[in-house]
Amino acid sequence: MATTANGAATTTTTNGVNGAAKGAAAAATTNGVNGAANGAANGANGANGKEQGRHQEVGHKSLLQSDALYQYILETSVYPREPECMKELREITAKHPWNIMTTSADEGQFLNMLLKLINAKKTMEIGVYTGYSLLATALALPDDATILAMDINRENYELGLPVIEKAGVAHKIDFREGPALPVLDQLLEDKKNYGSFDFVFVDADKDNYLNYHKRLLDLVKPGGLIAYDNTLWNGTVVAPPDAPLRKYVRYYRDFVLELNKALAVDPASRSASSPSATASPSAAGSPDRSKFPPTPKASDFCLLSILLLYVITYLFRACNSLCYKIWVKELSRRCVIALVRTPYKSETGKEI
Repeated sequence: MATTANGAATTTTTNGVNGAAKGAAAAATTNGVNGAANGAANGANGANGKEQGRHQEVGHKSLLQSDALYQYILETSVYPREPECMKELREITAKHPWNIMTTSADEGQFLNMLLKLINAKKTMEIGVYTGYSLLATALALPDDATILAMDINRENYELGLPVIEKAGVAHKIDFREGPALPVLDQLLEDKKNYGSFDFVFVDADKDNYLNYHKRLLDLVKPGGLIAYDNTLWNGTVVAPPDAPLRKYVRYYRDFVLELNKALAVDPASRSASSPSATASPSAAGSPDRSKFPPTPKASDFCLLSILLLYVITYLFRACNSLCYKIWVKELSRRCVIALVRTPYKSETGKEI
């Protein structure tokens, strides 16, 4: 998982917790948003001669060398906490011919926990497939939350929709069929959408990751998260130039490398990586703050407060009571001083 952060936004690019990144089984299903090859498991494993004997968990593309260790993680910390509805959707997806594109159970659990930690209410998902990660997101959000979900294939989404509806979270989802870039451009036409999203999860066409990133930085609020799946591309980012990778794996690997390089040199980004989760916080420079709704300045409040005090003083001075005059004068003096003075500490540490 890669997480990129600045004062404007935090971008989390996930390669899946413990390597449970989504992957694309066939490039034929990936012509827009729904993960134009969401993983290179077959290509990488074929290159290393390890296709045989790999863990059979749906969505599994772990970088862990021990399948027994991955199974231990699933049995001790993932399956015991997996909601029944997510288990049902995982089993439905496992029967789909392109099930390698799905989010694995441990990654879904991680996304769910992350969303709860940041108290997200308005999120976006680019690349849905059957909706396992979407369901994990919806279950983590409050009842009045919203998820803008985009995918080029509604048929795949409808495989999981009955489970999502049965879980009682379908009302949170606004599904849009079609490419994501036109939708993002449309959102950017309205300044009310700037800085309005708490979290975005991107598991789509890798050749558009940077295009998504440039737009999402304006849409995600300061301190928000953008999560990119497959940033280690199942380990092929370090494969030698002559490695025998499948064509689509090699093709999309170049775009993943481009994204990682862009995040690494971004002056507003911070990156941290591990074999199981590449954390590359990338809030890509400070967005043009002029696009956001204007924020009142502290000096404006001070001036308004002082003006209000003088108005109150004037009204009370119209009264004949001497006590009112003395009281208002003292109140005005104390409030103005409280507004303009700057506290500091003496050598003894006492604030003066």
